[in-house]
Parts: sequence; structure tokens; C-alpha cells
Amino acid sequence: MRVRVLSSGRLPERWVRRFEEAYDFVHHEWGESQPLAGEDELVARIAGYTVLITEEDEVTRAVIARSPELAVVVDTRAAPINVDVEAATEHGVVVINTPGRNADAVGDLTAMLMVMAARNVWPAMVALRDGSWVERGLLPSYLAYQGHELRDKTVGLVGLGATGLATARRLTGYGVRLIAHDPFVDACVAAEVDAELVELDVLLEIADFVSLHVPLSPATKGLIGARELGLLKPTAILVNSARAALVDPDALVQTLRSGRIAGAALDVYLQEPLPTSDRLLSLPNVVLSPHLGGATYEVTDHQSRIAWESLAAFLDGQPINVVNPDAIGPARARLRGESAPA
Repeated sequence: MRVRVLSSGRLPERWVRRFEEAYDFVHHEWGESQPLAGEDELVARIAGYTVLITEEDEVTRAVIARSPELAVVVDTRAAPINVDVEAATEHGVVVINTPGRNADAVGDLTAMLMVMAARNVWPAMVALRDGSWVERGLLPSYLAYQGHELRDKTVGLVGLGATGLATARRLTGYGVRLIAHDPFVDACVAAEVDAELVELDVLLEIADFVSLHVPLSPATKGLIGARELGLLKPTAILVNSARAALVDPDALVQTLRSGRIAGAALDVYLQEPLPTSDRLLSLPNVVLSPHLGGATYEVTDHQSRIAWESLAAFLDGQPINVVNPDAIGPARARLRGESAPA
């Protein structure tokens, strides 16, 4: 019997066709005209399906408990923050993620933010648009918006996973010195991008640019607080394209307002969309973008490919990208038509 698969994530048409050829497959793509399903609607949609492919749906404990046939959730995100993984494990539902789906996109954006901050591109663009370039004059503006080259600067990468490595590869061409802090990788991984592994405090003390590339967890929430910001050089720039909660927001604003560091470049915020009254918008030494890290057309293709490969591998008995391996046995039993665990 063919596996029944329901998809509510973004899938390019060519991947929809591939899934349709391999599985009993139904696709409900979300968007502005088709908002995300509520809990009851999602349970109704899942009924009769053993596999759910999702990107944004909130797969809560209640949804999982009310979906007795569900065996696999493929979440097309690097971290399945929209899935209750603990509940899934308790109910014998395997959760598969798609690590690295947006690594290249985030790497591109991070390098761009770094250059924009180093070269004062943001305030210079504002001056051009509001007419102050004309008012100030050519030479005064030229002098006012002088910036720094990246060559020979030290870039500290906090986290050397997929996005950290992608960022490092892009920065290599700028002629920077790369250092990194990541307790979960060894020197062989760092050597791939000619980076030196160091302790976090050392990285903060010597880096000209500090770029964050770690997932949000209880251990990393508030990783960069007042103490850590105090270790940065006065000329340092902090770049965050990962998760806003990695940085203490009050400490960051105070540090930027005081001129204690040169600036920051941010793509993520505790409240999104960012309110027009937010303190960050009034700071001249901050480059801001509206959470665009993974906003490329290619990302949907990457996540579809990883989802396809990961689901096929699981069904073939060679699971990859499973975030809760304790659920593999019960999930396989459910796929064989056996009773779900109590």
C-alpha cells in the first residue's frame, strides 16, 4: 500500500509532481490567500494520512494526540520550532527536519549586512534619499560616510554549523581572518574554511565582526548580554541573522546608544514585524533588514529536496535528519498498520 502524504508547506511544482508520482499525495500550500489552518482544521486535514509535510503549521500536542494515524512529520525548517517534538516522541511520531535549507541564503545576507555596516551604506542611502547629500555637499558626505575594508579584519563566527560555514565561505574572498566558537564541532570542520576555534570570550575580545549562527535553545537564549557586549572592541560590529533572543535587547540598545561598539547589523527581532516605534530604528549605527535571511526562491527548492530525500531514506529504513530517534520504532509500527503506542 502506498504511503499517504499531506503537504501544507511550500513546494515548487516539479517537487509536487515527484511526490504525486511516489505517494498518495495531497498538497495544500499556504499563502496570503490561503492562511494557515487552525488546530481543528489541521486535525481534519491530517485524518487518514500517515505523513505530514509542513513548514509553518503549528503541530501542537493536541493535533498530534488527535491524529492517531500520523507517523511522520517532515518539517521543512532547520529547527522544528512549530512542532511539539516531545509530544511527537510520546505518541510515536517521527519528526524530520531539513537542516541547511537556507544556509546559502543566510550566508549571502550575512555577508551583505557585514559589508553594509562596515561601509556605512545604510546612513549613506538615507542621506541620498532625503536630500541631505545635496545639502551637505559631495566632499563632506564622502568624508562623513567613510567606512572600513574587510581585508585583514578578524571575523568571529559564533556557531559553525551549516549557516556559519556558508557565511565563512563567502567571507574567504574578502581576505579576512576567520575565528569561530562552536563546542559541537572539531578542528577538522573549522579547517574546511581555514578558521581557528577559540573560546567565546576570546572571540569577543579580538573580533572586528561578531556574527551569530547558533540555534535558539535554553542554553543559548541571552548568549550575548551586557557582559559579553562589554568584551567587544570599540570598533566591533555585531551581526545577528540567526535568532533575536540570542542577544539581550536592552543591553544591545544601551551599548549602541553609548557608542561602546561601532554598530550592529540585524535581520531578526523579538517582535516581528518590528514596530515603527522600536528603539533600534532611531539608532544611526544599526543596519536593519526585515527577516530576509531565508527569503529566496531557491530555499523552497532546497527544502523540498531535503524533505524528499529524508522521507525516502526513512521509508527505506535508513533514517536521516530525524530529530527524535526514540520515535522511529513506534512510527514504523504505525506505518505497518499496527496499533499506535498508548
